[in-house]
Amino acid sequence: MSAAAAPTKEDSATSLIQRMQRLQRDPMELLSQHKCDPGGVKQEVAGVKSQVAPLYVTFIYSQKKRAVDYFHSYFTDRGLLEKPLYKEVRRLAGMLDDALFLDNADVRNSAAMERLCRRLYGVEIALEDVKSAKDLDDKKKCKWQLADQYDLTSLEGEMFRVVEVEDEVHKRLEQRAKHNKYLSKGLDA
Repeated sequence: MSAAAAPTKEDSATSLIQRMQRLQRDPMELLSQHKCDPGGVKQEVAGVKSQVAPLYVTFIYSQKKRAVDYFHSYFTDRGLLEKPLYKEVRRLAGMLDDALFLDNADVRNSAAMERLCRRLYGVEIALEDVKSAKDLDDKKKCKWQLADQYDLTSLEGEMFRVVEVEDEVHKRLEQRAKHNKYLSKGLDA
């Protein structure tokens, strides 16, 4: 029985170079490897028959080489880079990029990517009239209720919950809040 050799620094460097090369590929070329089929997701996802992903993904990658770059520009133009929403959107855009560049997934015809793209698209629709961070509080400009109509999780209704995990997270947040309150009192004294 032979043991697998431990990775060397050279192996790690080679792996990093290969990953960087995959990220440098032309997204439109990668998309063309899969047939764009607006009806490609064979089953209805959350009871929705129409798809966002086929056209939306093509649009994003026609604008920027990476989805994270597209949304970076989108949020920069609105002065929203410092908002927590940007971190969520960047994470989702990074997942889209990973699926396309690293997994070579058919991102336009995947149920998982349809779910992800609907969230991104909903955020973009919600922020369509937002021109600055102060507009986020204006319900006429920032339309979150509309974003939820695109989001499959919202359309599915009540989601599965693990009560024990929910309780643990709430307790941890309460402890953190108490700790921060204690620290702030000590600093004010």
